[in-house]
Amino acid sequence: MTQALAPRPIAEPALPIPALPARAAPVIDADRRDRFIAALRDCGAVGVAADRAGASRFAFNRARDHHPDFRIAWDTALGRVPTLKIDPARLEAALFKRLVSGVKRRTIYQGKVVDTYRVYNDPLASKVVVALMSDKYGQHAADGPEPVELMTREAFLAAIAIRPKAIDYPGLE
Repeated sequence: MTQALAPRPIAEPALPIPALPARAAPVIDADRRDRFIAALRDCGAVGVAADRAGASRFAFNRARDHHPDFRIAWDTALGRVPTLKIDPARLEAALFKRLVSGVKRRTIYQGKVVDTYRVYNDPLASKVVVALMSDKYGQHAADGPEPVELMTREAFLAAIAIRPKAIDYPGLE
């Protein structure tokens, strides 16, 4: 005969588990918040602004949760991020390099690179050709069909009417 085993009592932990302290308000003072907002307005990156102001990103996020005025200033600062200033000559050089050389891509299989190949951007090439040789190719781009969304009903019906008819093959009926 089998005897039923009595349940074993659960052992109490040797040391009591301390309770977590209540979440305290952040200790980011007003001066540090002002420096953070000024840095955020300049760079637009929260992590960089936090480093410049001398505290962690986490601390500033907690301050944002506790101070409504700081949250408004934060959002306003992000709305006024300056546009990037790109040197047109460098941009043009990078564009032509990408156009001529393509972009190198890798095929990865089971964590290892098994192949590399180049991808060329045909829409980019066509836009560059139209821009550089507008006398030859620009007219063709301008003669393209009007977008359907902008057509009047009459223009749409006329565009449909000029489509080539299906070719009739003798003996296939």
